[in-house]
Amino acid sequence: MKKFIIILLGIIVYCSCQDDNNSNRVKPEVSFSDFQDPRDSKTYKCITIGGQTWMAENLKYRSPRGSMDGCYTYGEENMRA
Repeated sequence: MKKFIIILLGIIVYCSCQDDNNSNRVKPEVSFSDFQDPRDSKTYKCITIGGQTWMAENLKYRSPRGSMDGCYTYGEENMRA
């Protein structure tokens, strides 16, 4: 009985570890672009994967009035008027 279980487990492991060569998989289109922030004219890199566009860099712009405008940065305290 033990031999049967070991052989069965071996077959299961062998079948589950086979490389699936699915040539039917469609790879999404990837393209690169730039975004220019009109507030400070800095240019940032963007990447489009499929139908989604992502920024590849964080924005460097800081609002002149900070939290008074509702924009917070990490560790920023509320500004008092």
